[in-house]
Amino acid sequence: MINGFSRKWIGWIEWCVKEAQFSLLVNGDATNLIKHTKGIRQGDPLSPFLFLLVVEVFSMLLNEAVEDNKIGGFQVLDGGTVIYHLQFADNTIIMINATREEVRRLLVILLMFEVLTGLKLNLEKISMTSI
Repeated sequence: MINGFSRKWIGWIEWCVKEAQFSLLVNGDATNLIKHTKGIRQGDPLSPFLFLLVVEVFSMLLNEAVEDNKIGGFQVLDGGTVIYHLQFADNTIIMINATREEVRRLLVILLMFEVLTGLKLNLEKISMTSI
């Protein structure tokens, strides 16, 4: 077991990412096998599942920051549930207190996520709204 995943399962995922080959149908005829060289592509049926595993790392980083009172969230009622992030498909909404310190802490969490996962965040696609 590595991080809760069996070696067999890890082997399957590695095979899907590194070794799988495919062919295309052109006018109803299959082409020769093509070996991909860049890993999983957008639209690959495996992508959503792997994405969910990866963003779980982000959720854990946010959970830890909330537990350590590093970032706040949105509390619906006094003494009620605190919501600090929502995820749907490949979108995430993060709710923190609108202070410079919390924004800096969130940036540190995002950078840690990049380091831990090897993914590069596109900061130009991030938008921030103060309510």
